[in-house]
Amino acid sequence: MSHNFSKIFFCKNKFCSLLFLFFVLNSTAVLGQWITNSELNTQLVFDSANPVNISSLEDGNGGAFLFWQDTKPNASANVFFLHFDNDGNVSFRADGKSVSTAIGEKKNPIAAGNNSHTAVVLWNDYSSANRGALYGQLVKSNGKLVWNDSGLKISKGQNTLVNCGVALDQKNTSYFTYIEKSDAAPTEYYLKLQIVSETGATKFLNDGLLISKSFSAKNNSTVFPDEKGGCFVLWGENENKIYQIHAQYVDERGKLLWKEVVDISGHSKSITGYHAILAKPGLLYVYWQNLGKNKTISHQFLTSSGKTLLEERRKIVTKQKGNQVNPQAVLAGDSTIMLSWVKDLNGRKNIYIQKFKANGNPVWNSEGISVAKTKDDQFGQAIVSGEKNVVILAWLDQTNQSQKPTVFAQKISSKKELLWNDEGTPVAVDKNSDKSYLSLFSDQKGGVIVLFKDKRKEGTGIYGQRLFSAKTLVSQITNFAAKVVSDSVQLSWTVTNESDLFTYKIEKMNEKDAVENVWQSVASVYSSSVGKTNEYTATEPLDDAGTVYFRLSQIGRDGKKNFSAIEKITFAPATADENYVVQNSPNPFSGKTTIVFHLTNPSEVKIEIFNSRVEKINEILLTDTQAGKNKFVFDGSALTPGIYFYRFTSGDFVDVKKMVVTK
Repeated sequence: MSHNFSKIFFCKNKFCSLLFLFFVLNSTAVLGQWITNSELNTQLVFDSANPVNISSLEDGNGGAFLFWQDTKPNASANVFFLHFDNDGNVSFRADGKSVSTAIGEKKNPIAAGNNSHTAVVLWNDYSSANRGALYGQLVKSNGKLVWNDSGLKISKGQNTLVNCGVALDQKNTSYFTYIEKSDAAPTEYYLKLQIVSETGATKFLNDGLLISKSFSAKNNSTVFPDEKGGCFVLWGENENKIYQIHAQYVDERGKLLWKEVVDISGHSKSITGYHAILAKPGLLYVYWQNLGKNKTISHQFLTSSGKTLLEERRKIVTKQKGNQVNPQAVLAGDSTIMLSWVKDLNGRKNIYIQKFKANGNPVWNSEGISVAKTKDDQFGQAIVSGEKNVVILAWLDQTNQSQKPTVFAQKISSKKELLWNDEGTPVAVDKNSDKSYLSLFSDQKGGVIVLFKDKRKEGTGIYGQRLFSAKTLVSQITNFAAKVVSDSVQLSWTVTNESDLFTYKIEKMNEKDAVENVWQSVASVYSSSVGKTNEYTATEPLDDAGTVYFRLSQIGRDGKKNFSAIEKITFAPATADENYVVQNSPNPFSGKTTIVFHLTNPSEVKIEIFNSRVEKINEILLTDTQAGKNKFVFDGSALTPGIYFYRFTSGDFVDVKKMVVTK
């Protein structure tokens, strides 16, 4: 997007021109909305020259912060940020706001957030020192600079800065690590930590807490608050020409907890590109790439007491042929680790993913699964945790080496199902633009927002695309719910980004039809307006007892359909003229489940339990029954996980149903 301000001929004074400029630059904050065209996408950062060192952070409400470095014409290098919400609206200014008003170059920003509309950024500042000093700034989603307009000095800049890291905990306390190389002794390296409160008060005097001092080269420092008051500090160190990952723990008093640093990666191979995530308070998951003839990926769990949990044979993630590179991991909703990587075999690049328990054991097959069944090259992936234990990945996809990459995405269930087509779903497919820097975060409604840098004819900018939970770029059904009210089911749903007039078909399926997946259309609801978010409700009568499934089909004017998630209800009418038994609930279950049944007259009931080989393993007699609705709680805690059947008999009435026991 470009603006030709030479045509502002109707403004007769400087104030009017400035007012018009302010309106244009901020118009996105008022009118912004996701473009539903994967060849265009939504430009989030305007009037940029060449954004580099980009960071994006979730705000906890479906929006995000963006930080980047840029050098605009006739200006010094500067660090900018902006915030945008779930609908793609920029919160303050679309060209970005500087993190500091101080004059001078600002470079190499890194940022961290805590999902609470607050973020912290760290950069190398040349405003007052030729060699540069380390500055930080705490920002809010409304654009507020918390630590005064020029930021807060973190290090004095007395030595050469090598590397730094940053984190933000849930109390808005910032953690900064930085590595310096001594000017007095050029081979001497210092690793330091500084902790800063939300008000800007530093925990350690002078120039921070010294974590490690040695004559071996250090780099790549990171810090991870553990939600217990302390933090893990990690860094890379070159010992005897082997680059290793070292770690130390700082407790809530600001003391080094371990007498000696912990060597996480070992001394056998040099590593590169390590990452870590907090698996739970006091437990850090660390993963990295090993160098060598064949590149491999390893991982390790580290406790706050300094223990590593995985022995050597369980540290290797996969033993597939080829080079395994670019590991990226996320903590799934069921507290497992989902780790992805790029397998490079004979020049073919494919992204794989594996699910690991907190003890390091793989959940799926030993090699993991491919995220897309395609012959294209896949690389540069990003991963995020979604709802109901699913994960979503986005990646750069390239048909051949001469073609510029496109962006695709995939949703994967906890049962290793590819939910968005076998080949993934397209996000940004303009083959004439040059895409790089890929980032991904949840929209908090089952979908994601994908961010990327894109060089186009009109210039280089940062673009985004929202992808709804059913892989669509357009109107999406969310919050679909069903509940039994008397002898009816009440359905409710929300439609976001409703940019067209739709027909919503209510479809249902009873338990018998579920075997053949036969849906019946029972009612229609018509959209009455176009808007970003519309809410609908409908009520449908229920006839027969048992399990009933409901879904919505959204039909546009072009005839294309989108389906909602499937909701299941169990209906047991209070009055009936025949016996019936309802599917046990919950199902699947772990421990106990309830079986509801109706009898026209009090009579003895027999419930027989069979395993998957149709061998009877239990029999239950119920003699204290009544006419009407009855309930029986079955305790299956002694059963091993698997599929079972139960046969319900009352006089001449017999019914058989399936139940599933989980861990």
